[in-house]
Amino acid sequence: MITKILPPLPVPPRSVIIERLPPLPPKPRDVIVERWLPYKIQQKRRVIIQRAPPAIVQKPRNIII
Repeated sequence: MITKILPPLPVPPRSVIIERLPPLPPKPRDVIVERWLPYKIQQKRRVIIQRAPPAIVQKPRNIII
């Protein structure tokens, strides 16, 4: 009697599912507020300009399950 040890059967290939997320909406534009002052006022008013903080948006990525 001859006993021969054979290698195990190969594992079947796994299925890969790739899901693509939709693109991000466009970035909103800066809001500009203008105020017109009448000509009669002689003294200058102080103008304070403050930018809004940047929006926190996650980058799209491909998800492999």
